Amino acid sequence: MSPADTEVVPLKESYGKLSEILSGRVDATFMVEPQVTLGESQGIIKVLAHVADYFPKYQWGILFARADLLRENREVVNRILDAHRRSAESIREAPEETTAYGSRLFRMKKTVFKKALDRSLPNWEGEGKLDREGMRNAIRIQREMGAIPRDIDVDELVDQ
Repeated sequence: MSPADTEVVPLKESYGKLSEILSGRVDATFMVEPQVTLGESQGIIKVLAHVADYFPKYQWGILFARADLLRENREVVNRILDAHRRSAESIREAPEETTAYGSRLFRMKKTVFKKALDRSLPNWEGEGKLDREGMRNAIRIQREMGAIPRDIDVDELVDQ
């Protein structure tokens, strides 16, 4: 099979769901934790590569706000960002509680969620800082896949 034989299927709201693999709709996909570890534990998927194998710096999660919200309600935005930082810190400081809660939330065994958490935590940016190099890599991948029509300048997107 060559890249020319590959069909890219937009997953939209089905992104990251194991059901897409199980249904046979897709043969390969991008996935994130804890679904990766759950799929592996059930023998549904095999990890072929990690983004970090190709891009050691990759901005996966980004917090956004509309320009008018930033202008008119800066205090609300600051409180939201502070809640995010405190939540990330709490997850790092209380992995047992996080595992108990996460396993219930995602309906999986504690051992599976714990493995997913252990894989993820070393790469978390809990302070909400933008990794410009990582974001450039994320944009490049999206452009190469055809998800966005052109390169986007990270500096044009970010308030200094």
